[in-house]
Amino acid sequence: MESKTLQPLQLLEQSDLIHSSETVETAITRLAEQITHDLADASPVVICVMGGGVVFAGQLLTQLKFPLELD
Repeated sequence: MESKTLQPLQLLEQSDLIHSSETVETAITRLAEQITHDLADASPVVICVMGGGVVFAGQLLTQLKFPLELD
C-alpha cells in the first residue's frame, strides 16, 4: 500500500479557511485581556507544552500586562 504524503503547498491549496486572521487576532487580544485581568496580581510560570502552540503562545504572551516567567 503506497502512502501519499502531501507537500505543504498542496495541503494549503486543498484547505478551507475557517477564521480570518483578523478574527484570530481579535480572539487572542480578548483572551489576553481576560488573562491579564485574572492574573494581574500573580507572577505565573507559563509553559507551552505543544510545539504547534509556540506561535499562539508568542502572540498571546506579548499582550499580557504583568510579570511572568516562560519555561
